[in-house]
Amino acid sequence: MQQDSNIVEQVFSPKTPGSVQEVDVPLSLVEDIILRHLYTRTYCTINSLSEVLKLPFGVLMDFFQRLRERQFFEVSSMEGNDYRFTLTQKGRQLAGERFDICSYAGPVPVSMDTYTRAVQSQASRLKFNREYLKQTFSDLVLTDAVLDQLGPALISQKAIFLYGPTGNGKTSIATRLGRIFDDTILIPYAVEFDNQIIVVYDPLVHEAVDDIQEPNQD
Repeated sequence: MQQDSNIVEQVFSPKTPGSVQEVDVPLSLVEDIILRHLYTRTYCTINSLSEVLKLPFGVLMDFFQRLRERQFFEVSSMEGNDYRFTLTQKGRQLAGERFDICSYAGPVPVSMDTYTRAVQSQASRLKFNREYLKQTFSDLVLTDAVLDQLGPALISQKAIFLYGPTGNGKTSIATRLGRIFDDTILIPYAVEFDNQIIVVYDPLVHEAVDDIQEPNQD
């Protein structure tokens, strides 16, 4: 990640859980996501589940064993050190009930506390001068008075309200404000709050980063 010299680089590295105990959302919520994912498929492997849920192979192996012991899964074959498995009748019944309540079957969310810490640790600390601000809006004709308002507003880290009649340049200014914030911000796919899942990631707006995965277990 490269940033302009006028921007203070923010470093944030989310921790990947190394065990079931380190997953910071209710374990029952993760189990429900696994069941719902398999509910829409004929079979699954732990590696393929890892790709979808964004959890390490070892962690999902623990979840697999927990659900298998409760007779929700039936192993059909082995693929290296991986299992190819399906839902049992008991598992399909429970998965259907969970699917009727919530159909989300994507990446495991982070807790609201983790999300809050991520937001706070990545809060931008802008450092720029008037010349940099003028360069940012160099393709627009703005008065010094407008720049005098924009500068303090940006540094304040508060919400900015652009108003005025149609055609006065609100959209043009708002679009170029993004040039000031040229750093990369990491967000989760989803957030868990009070056992509810809030989807954050929007593929039309956000860019997925390469996942850091454990080596393939095959």
